[in-house]
Amino acid sequence: MRTKPEIVSSYTEILGDISSQRTLDVATCDGHFIDILRQGLKQCGRVVGIDISKRFYEPGAAPFSQSNNAFCLMDFTNLAFQPECFDMIVMSNTLQYMTDFMRTIDQILALLRPTGWFLISEMTSDAQTDEQACHRDWFVWYSSITRLLNLDTIQSMLSRHAIMNVLQDLNMTEYQTFIIRGKRDDRQQAVKRYQSLEKQGTRLLDRVTDAMIQSRYRKELNGILDRVVSHGWQFADNTVFLGRKTRLILGERTHYDAMT
Repeated sequence: MRTKPEIVSSYTEILGDISSQRTLDVATCDGHFIDILRQGLKQCGRVVGIDISKRFYEPGAAPFSQSNNAFCLMDFTNLAFQPECFDMIVMSNTLQYMTDFMRTIDQILALLRPTGWFLISEMTSDAQTDEQACHRDWFVWYSSITRLLNLDTIQSMLSRHAIMNVLQDLNMTEYQTFIIRGKRDDRQQAVKRYQSLEKQGTRLLDRVTDAMIQSRYRKELNGILDRVVSHGWQFADNTVFLGRKTRLILGERTHYDAMT
């Protein structure tokens, strides 16, 4: 696995001169963000990725093949680390799995050293194009049906304002924000996207046993697919929040790089 150069370039600019000797990647999935950290940080020491599932974890994959990287099977609501033991903590599309933002993020950030860095990168639902609304609607549909089928615990796509409210409630009001623009499909890619969504959606619908519920979900899916045909497809923007535990930084910049 190798992260696309344009994605690495965006995060390299965001991370600037930051170095970290011990980093925690929360809900690491397949370790893709470890790959970004390895290339984007000025100096990157040991990275520990945690996840509640090994569904996407491959021991031989690039992020975990290096001796100074590690994967731990661990629930982010029940962390088995000593307080203040990490120089940096990363949460990439992690908040969408949380049911108690305040308690969970507070516990996670307690693992940061006094001047440690936090980076939250989350797909957000703000100021969307018609194409991005298709991604949002698909995300809502997918998260709902996978929860129904007990296949996933994903909750919802958050707004920037909602995330900012959580940080404010945690008294973390000074941070830097970045917007990484979502990639837009061209015509040929949009056709493939339609086919992929239809196939994935149908596979999930086939697992729904209640006929009335299945009919409702099928109608919603058809509506999303119709909008993909008429509007096209663009991924939602990612909003990145970057700050330090005690000495945070102010400002706002916008990046227009593609996020896939």
